[in-house]
Amino acid sequence: MAHTVSWQDLVDYLAGEASEAVQQRVEQWLEADAQHRALFRSLQQLWDAVAAPDEEDPAWLAAQWRALLEKNARPWPVPSGDARPES
Repeated sequence: MAHTVSWQDLVDYLAGEASEAVQQRVEQWLEADAQHRALFRSLQQLWDAVAAPDEEDPAWLAAQWRALLEKNARPWPVPSGDARPES
């Protein structure tokens, strides 16, 4: 079974605003592949850094984004914009 999530699912999950169904979908996606977990850890670090009041240096944040993009330049099985199940 393919486990897919959308970028919005990940944002909602990181923000603590995901429904129970989205939480389960993200957790299944994380369990499905080590690359998913690695990508999520990188996103989590950026999410936490942006939320931290002492890390408001725009140059630092831009450098973190560049490092993430360079690290993840290879193709990943990443979320798509339309991966939400139909209602």
